[in-house]
Amino acid sequence: MAHPPGAKPGVMPGSFYPDDDDAVGLPGQANQAAPPPQQAAPHYAPMNRAAKRPTLGDVQCSCPMLMLVVNQPGVGTTYRPLPIQSMAFDCTVQISTAFCTVDFNTYFPREWPATAFEVVLPKSTHTTILEVTVENLVRDSVYATAVVPVEDVVKGGFKPAVSAAAANAGANMGSLDDGAQAGDDPELFRLAMPRPGQPGDMYRVRLSYFEPLEFQQGAYLATLPTTVPPMAVVPGSTASQVVRVQMTINTGSPVPVKHTVPSGHGVKLGHSAPGTQVLLLEPGPSSPASDFIGGYQMWGEDMFISLNVNPPGAAGAPQYDPRGTFVLTVAPPAPEYTQPYNRSVVFILDRSGSMDGEPMNFAKAAVSWGLTTLTPQDEFAVVAFDHEQMWFSPSLMAATPDNTGAATSWIASAVEARGLTDIMAPLQAALSVLQQARGLPFIFLITDGCVENERDIVQYINQYVSAQAPPGQPPPRGLPRLSTFAIGPYANHYFLKLLGTAGRGSFDVAFRPHSIEAQIKRMLVAAQKPVLSDITLSLPGIKSAELYPYPIPDLFCGMPLVIAGKYAGDWPPEVVVNGRLPSGQPWSSKPVAPAQQAGPPLPLDKVFIKARLDLLTGQAWLDNNNATAVGKVVELSVATGVPCAYTRTIGFECTRANYQAMQAQYAQGRSRKMDYALIALGGVAGIAIVAGAAAAFAFGDLGATIANAGVFEGIGGAFEGMGDAIGGAAAGVGEGCGDCGDCDNCDMGDAMGGADCTIS
Repeated sequence: MAHPPGAKPGVMPGSFYPDDDDAVGLPGQANQAAPPPQQAAPHYAPMNRAAKRPTLGDVQCSCPMLMLVVNQPGVGTTYRPLPIQSMAFDCTVQISTAFCTVDFNTYFPREWPATAFEVVLPKSTHTTILEVTVENLVRDSVYATAVVPVEDVVKGGFKPAVSAAAANAGANMGSLDDGAQAGDDPELFRLAMPRPGQPGDMYRVRLSYFEPLEFQQGAYLATLPTTVPPMAVVPGSTASQVVRVQMTINTGSPVPVKHTVPSGHGVKLGHSAPGTQVLLLEPGPSSPASDFIGGYQMWGEDMFISLNVNPPGAAGAPQYDPRGTFVLTVAPPAPEYTQPYNRSVVFILDRSGSMDGEPMNFAKAAVSWGLTTLTPQDEFAVVAFDHEQMWFSPSLMAATPDNTGAATSWIASAVEARGLTDIMAPLQAALSVLQQARGLPFIFLITDGCVENERDIVQYINQYVSAQAPPGQPPPRGLPRLSTFAIGPYANHYFLKLLGTAGRGSFDVAFRPHSIEAQIKRMLVAAQKPVLSDITLSLPGIKSAELYPYPIPDLFCGMPLVIAGKYAGDWPPEVVVNGRLPSGQPWSSKPVAPAQQAGPPLPLDKVFIKARLDLLTGQAWLDNNNATAVGKVVELSVATGVPCAYTRTIGFECTRANYQAMQAQYAQGRSRKMDYALIALGGVAGIAIVAGAAAAFAFGDLGATIANAGVFEGIGGAFEGMGDAIGGAAAGVGEGCGDCGDCDNCDMGDAMGGADCTIS
């Protein structure tokens, strides 16, 4: 982030401690004709989702803070944020992902007693925390984080970071509502500091994270948690006076950026260039005291394709994988410029006993709403399942108002939570029903459970797809699209994500009852208007390529298509994207990568690193946690500093000198794998496991599913035990090549390759 004139390098703008000479300078920071216009779909409505932030006590966690945690006998736990003097967000939007760094300065009032405290950051379930640094500007102390293999955690005997509430309670306080471990809430990152804050201490905090952009009403949007609660504002100031935002938008398209700020904040325009726009928000009394929402518009009259390529060994290419990288983006046209597909939709709704209460009610409401989005030209079926199936109709029905109304009444009156969980049987039945589909076939699976035969289900779907669409061949028009939705922590998110990927659909998860209905609706809206189906990508001359997502999903009006991949060799002079329009007519385009512009290339590896890690993690799980497969995931996670299911984020306190030495090693591109016990104060005893840094995905809990445990009972505990579940699988690995395609042990690229690579 650029500093204002006269600002000291390495000190955040607006710093309240500008002369801290010993303080650490924290590291920086082809057009295709569209079909003729049609009437917009009457059911395509905005899906605005105002962030519902979690609370601690009576404090709404609406922005990053240092939070005091006070335990009083007979009163319980109370929370109080330290005063925030300045806060600066530096957000870089890279095509479909937001990379954010937030720096804020705060202090411990001299009149307050010493007490335990922790870092808090409101987030989504898809947010990944990259790094946390808390620098004490009065003492020689920096608290930092790093990513390590689970194997190192097991060997080192590292313990979970105890919540500030538990640390402050003492041995005689008994059980606490907070639980024993910070980070239990998947929508709130919490990191306890190892020692109490002292009156007069001053802190500079940096948090780095990334998350996928939301796509709403034709725009990619990033929501920044900039709402400073009144009790966290320095006396004599206002919340709107302490927050600065710099948002750099890189669309990857060589056209001017159509930026948008739907939150209503007034912004100044900074640097502008084709595909790039900088937005600046300066503190001021007129600035809204709310979350900053900004991004760029994608909808237009036509489909628009953009291609970006970083050749092998390009400037900025990661040393852990120097192969070339490409990202292909296909932007859909606005709804009024699309032709409708007739759809055949099967809704599969989990009604097992663990869904009882709010989860069942919200899921039923969302499916009922989904029925209203169908047109009379569509057809549908609904099945509710536990260990048995209950169908509204044994075959597809026309989606007339009478039929959808009757189905809605049936869902409300007949579908009740009961029984166990069997996913295979209703899925097989849905595929059988869709063999008679007249429209483009879709399956929406909604479940909160984990089942014993998950690997068999994935293999069954893979074989079903492969039998109808061999690799390299366009999929047949009648191949169903499968989208999955997980409710709560007991479902195996990687299993459901693999199903959604194999089925050319989507995946999402909700961890809070209030999120279920809104997020399912969002998934249904995104898939409401297909624009281009049965997509293939031809890369002549490329012998092998990794692709994410794979297989390639369809393009929807509410869901742009972003295809990213790694390749070896020379990029071909011509690539071809093929698909099928709603009319059934073939469609083709030959996107051309733009000439290299001045300045550094887009960091394309970062754009899809999470998708790559998630898919590799799912493949490792599918292969029964094969040591070689897990090793590849671990190496990639540690090399990139992005935590995953097979690694852990650790936290430790060190001196400024040791912190600077660690950052220097990172900056030189050397390995991030090191013995952190050598630099941590207290050695091994000074290292703690940080919960909640990775996106909140889990391998599920079969025992809880069999026991029909309530889906939102003890949500934190489901994540705390995840390390134990996979610790054995990860032990003894970590020595894999990490090249994911550059050695004989890596088969992913070969499976997708050939003399001329055609990927479908």
